[in-house]
Amino acid sequence: MNVPKAWMQILCLVMLFGQMQANIDSKEYFCGKKLVRTLTELCSIYNNPTFGRNRIRRQIVEECCRSQCSRRYLVQYYCQVAKSPIAKLLNGTPENASKVAHEKDSNNAPSDHSAPSPAEERNSLNVGSPEEELTNKTALSPKNEPLASNHDRITHGKHKCKCRKRRAKRIKKMRRLQSARNMIHHNPVPPANIGHVEHSQKPFYVWRFSRMY
Repeated sequence: MNVPKAWMQILCLVMLFGQMQANIDSKEYFCGKKLVRTLTELCSIYNNPTFGRNRIRRQIVEECCRSQCSRRYLVQYYCQVAKSPIAKLLNGTPENASKVAHEKDSNNAPSDHSAPSPAEERNSLNVGSPEEELTNKTALSPKNEPLASNHDRITHGKHKCKCRKRRAKRIKKMRRLQSARNMIHHNPVPPANIGHVEHSQKPFYVWRFSRMY
């Protein structure tokens, strides 16, 4: 067979192109040498980390070796410059994506049986006898009930809340201090006996401060 080498090369390229077109969206595991070989077939320039630690940092192993990836995903996220036939393949949308887009368009289209407006619903409810109209109005009208505050909800079912208890404690403390001040004011200690004051003559506060003289 006298077949030129150029025709053989073209035939191989066509077969490779058809195989790549069939497998561009199929998901596989790419690990080690297979990952490097597929990247060299898809990309003219790509990231090639030397150590496994750097490769894990690039997330190639985590995404495509531990979980399945497609060749389209590799070209989009790990190729700096893709080869020209691969770029042409990527420009064409896959069949699944077109089906999904068609379904989205059909779902977003306005339906013929639109929902009735609130005015139509009211008219349909009001049709009937006057007694039914009154019952419908009472059912539709909101009840004018006072809204309970958070404080009322917390203190509901309790005799005293925390605020009242704190206020009562504060009032008792102020009364005790005021009674002590009144005792000091009405029962003064003579200046001659400031250093030697007995407990029966004055309250505890005057005796404590008189120790300083």
